[in-house]
Amino acid sequence: MQADIIHISGFDTYHTTHDSGNYIVFNYLRELGYDSKMILAIQKLRPDDDTFLIPKDRIIETIESAKVIVLHDSLFTHHEIKKLHDKLNCQIVMVTMDHSLIFSHDCCGNLAYPELSTESDKIKNRSMIIERANVLSSVPITIVPVSSRSKEIFKNSAVFANKDFVQIPLPPDIPFCSSNKETVRKHLGLKSGKKYILWGTSQPQCERKGKKLFDECLDILWKNLDEASRQQIVIVNVGPPAGRFGINSNFSAIYFGYQETRKKMSIFYRACDISICTTTSDAGPMMISESMCNETPVIAFDRSVSLDLCENEETGYLIRNLDLNEMSNSINKILFEDDLEQISIKSRKKYLTYHNRDGILSSWDNLYKKLMERT
Repeated sequence: MQADIIHISGFDTYHTTHDSGNYIVFNYLRELGYDSKMILAIQKLRPDDDTFLIPKDRIIETIESAKVIVLHDSLFTHHEIKKLHDKLNCQIVMVTMDHSLIFSHDCCGNLAYPELSTESDKIKNRSMIIERANVLSSVPITIVPVSSRSKEIFKNSAVFANKDFVQIPLPPDIPFCSSNKETVRKHLGLKSGKKYILWGTSQPQCERKGKKLFDECLDILWKNLDEASRQQIVIVNVGPPAGRFGINSNFSAIYFGYQETRKKMSIFYRACDISICTTTSDAGPMMISESMCNETPVIAFDRSVSLDLCENEETGYLIRNLDLNEMSNSINKILFEDDLEQISIKSRKKYLTYHNRDGILSSWDNLYKKLMERT
């Protein structure tokens, strides 16, 4: 295989209907007209003549020539990245869909660093970082963080601190539900006159998704509300069953399960008053952008793309230092005190500004031109 630009990832689509963020980027950038192809190491479901399913252990030997290799996830180790560069003498682009080349992860993707508990673990992890930095020191790598949070994490890492950085958001490939809230709520069987809070994830069991933190937040909120306000609030859960919401609280909850497409998900965003994101480490998640695209303000910790999208009293609330009291106060304020309609309108405007189509294409085009000149 040969092409000027070769993208490498695991999947093109999840659960047969959700395109992966990796494939969305690749598909979107074909508008720029470069000679580009995509290698998928795990699964190919889309009928696409420019994507190829190749087992991971055969990818490097299969590529004959390329000027730019775009890595979308943690498929390759640092040694394999160097081997890829040494064979092809190419430029490497790393899109920060996750942070696993910096941190160790457990089976659920929970970061095992910097929250390591034992000194031996810390020493082991420091040794790992030094070794990775040494191996990649001579490799021409450009980091493309999809959020300020990712940029901050990579820049502060000894592995990539001296590499080039170009922050480029993910493409605006999110469906917008144009129906009004009352129409959507009627369609979903939701009662009028309630305050609907959306919380969901495809991995509720993962600690970094923050289900336990959300439960604690709900308990604080319950304690601070009068009975009438408590009865107004309903938790809307999408994704795999997350279990009971709250520990000592008793808010109503409705479970809708996994939604097969982003178009179906847009209906749930539109139906809810606010969306809560309790992830403690993420380059995304896409749910923040998807919520705001559908005029649903977001309250989130400052550990994700929320740093780029959430503005206090403008598009939602940004919660510093995992402060659950502050999150609880923000939920109370946005539901019962703020001009929620105006904040909702501003949320979509902020989404459209950050995920700007022309700006994203221009940034990638400039980056490609710069890298091609180096080869």
